[in-house]
Amino acid sequence: MSAQAIPMWSCKSCPPQRGCCARLFAYEIRNSVLIGLRRKRITKTEAETFLNSIQNLPIHMEDPESYGALFQLADKVQFDRL
Repeated sequence: MSAQAIPMWSCKSCPPQRGCCARLFAYEIRNSVLIGLRRKRITKTEAETFLNSIQNLPIHMEDPESYGALFQLADKVQFDRL
């Protein structure tokens, strides 16, 4: 991945000094934790601890006008390590 930033969308209602992401982020994080549990890579206690620890992060979540930009970003970046 290049160091060049790839704009996805602008968070119109994102407060200053907070990160911004698509609401889909919350589902993706929980899905990753669930997969880790099912594959026995983490324990239930570790999963609960992690999910509790990220609840207070200064992240603003909102729905973008279109998720098309997210899919375009995924296509451009093409992560090899999932």
